[in-house]
Amino acid sequence: MILFLDFDGVLHPDAVYLTRHGVELRAEGELFMWAPILEKLLDDCPHIKVVLSTSWARELGFSKAKKRLPESIRARVIGATWHSGEATGWPDQIKWDVLSRFEQIMRYCGRARVTDWLALDDDDRGWPDDQRHHLLYCDPNTGLAGLDYDATRAALRECGQALRQEAASYARATTALEGRRQTALGAELSKKVVDGEITTDQAIEQARAFYGLEP
Repeated sequence: MILFLDFDGVLHPDAVYLTRHGVELRAEGELFMWAPILEKLLDDCPHIKVVLSTSWARELGFSKAKKRLPESIRARVIGATWHSGEATGWPDQIKWDVLSRFEQIMRYCGRARVTDWLALDDDDRGWPDDQRHHLLYCDPNTGLAGLDYDATRAALRECGQALRQEAASYARATTALEGRRQTALGAELSKKVVDGEITTDQAIEQARAFYGLEP
């Protein structure tokens, strides 16, 4: 499961400015002051991977933005909605800067074939009502500290639980193909299901194609 993570308004207040001296927080507290809350939340969710959904990745670069996170969160980061190709996209491609946060996430999901995800963000502009169940909305001034901890933990755990159940369903469905002992192919496809890269049906289809079976 993928967690799209914003920085400003989530891990610290939204009053953040990029100056010639670096990134500055012009509010009480310090940068990443609420990151320990996220670390604790993720302790119960080893299946969750993180994708940076923040302007930090564009302004500082992916590597530098990633390094600002605590090690336990940094180890989960697999990418960002922004990448260098966004700056030189196709002539008719809508620029990353003018996309809403939801649209940036959708572009990443389409590119990486992500189907199971949540977003921690303080920007809900243009977010469709029928997709708001994917959003854990933070007040820009209080970020993660303003969310109900137990409700947030439950949302993260339940999303992952659904995905693990789907992976189990895939494992049962492929028993006839691979026998009781899972092969390297089965392990790989199971991981892709758990990571939200493919659905159970897509995994079964790939397994059948590998063994030369009719759809």
